[in-house]
Amino acid sequence: MSVKKSILIVDDDEGICETLSDILETLGYRTVIAADGEEALACIQKEDFALVLMDLRMPKMNGVQAYREIRKRRPTVETIMMTAYATSELVQEALRAGARAVFPKPLAMDRLLNLIATVCP
Repeated sequence: MSVKKSILIVDDDEGICETLSDILETLGYRTVIAADGEEALACIQKEDFALVLMDLRMPKMNGVQAYREIRKRRPTVETIMMTAYATSELVQEALRAGARAVFPKPLAMDRLLNLIATVCP
């Protein structure tokens, strides 16, 4: 299987990161994991990602703040947000900022993988 595009997974929950990474790598994507927004920004400086999967609520910098900073550095990167707080104002803020979608946790993996396949063919 040929290697597909790179995906940055940003979440302070290590278990979610590892699970998403395992699934996506099985599908041929290359993944990099960051534990928070600051780590994500460091990763974005070093590498061009096709997609960022990012949690909305994280320590230090929330997902919307990190997303805005990422877009300044990589304006074309697609971002899908994830959250355990589906009714949060951050959800609306993320969508207004340009996130492709916001997925509630627990993640609907079939829907998420279909969207990823569309964004990163």
